[in-house]
Amino acid sequence: MRTCLFAALLGCGLYGIPAPAQDKVAEGEYLMRWVSDKGTPETKTTTRWVLTTASSSRYHLESEVLDRSDGMRVVQSEELNKQMAPTAIGYDFYQQDDKAAGNVRCKFVGGSITCTAYSDSGRDADSSKPFKHRGPFWLSLVGLFTVDLDWLMDGAVNMAHLEKGRKTSITTMTVWWSGAEDWDFHAYKEMSLEFVGTETVQLNRVTVAAKHYVLKDNEVQNLWIAAGILVKISGPEAGDETLVTNYKQYKKLIPELPVLPRAPGGGPTPQKPT
Repeated sequence: MRTCLFAALLGCGLYGIPAPAQDKVAEGEYLMRWVSDKGTPETKTTTRWVLTTASSSRYHLESEVLDRSDGMRVVQSEELNKQMAPTAIGYDFYQQDDKAAGNVRCKFVGGSITCTAYSDSGRDADSSKPFKHRGPFWLSLVGLFTVDLDWLMDGAVNMAHLEKGRKTSITTMTVWWSGAEDWDFHAYKEMSLEFVGTETVQLNRVTVAAKHYVLKDNEVQNLWIAAGILVKISGPEAGDETLVTNYKQYKKLIPELPVLPRAPGGGPTPQKPT
């Protein structure tokens, strides 16, 4: 019987691999706004993230998903190139007592996707065969619903490298794993992506330049990306939007915003919510 990747990870007792200390580049949160069925405005902070340097031309992202409805703490990590397009995505799962409960990493190299689960000793527990895929996509692990969808969407758009007036499609890439080398990849549900042009949006009460994209599926969403970072999403319903809040940068990424003093070293994992 096939088991979803999330359940298989928990059952195999795999443990996360700590990231090396790196310099913090930027940090922020994603805030959702919507109007309830009763007509009242609602807000919710969904993720808290930190961007650090991996090299002179690469970044490392760690985003803690604040939704713990399933009783687990999930930290999403990504390796990003200088265009903020992902070259690897991973997830670490923690139990309520903060004990590590599972880990998986997927790498995107040379038009192929390879996923690996790791043991507590750091050795490869199980790796998939490379799955060939060309074009922009976002990754969906079957059975995992607590993810930072905003950074996933941001990465897919940054993969596209669109010029003004150009269109492309974004693929949803689903991944199954039930252990014992049983991996399954499936590409489906292509969405249309169009680059509208460069506009201005408000971030930290400052007007900044951002690229405007339209993402079409069964619904239409408008996305604004500044310096490779998704800063705003406007949903199909009036009042539905996602915004970056509490944004701070310690390196000049978004040119209109100030650079704050950078604390030396330190791990990149966001602080736990109190």
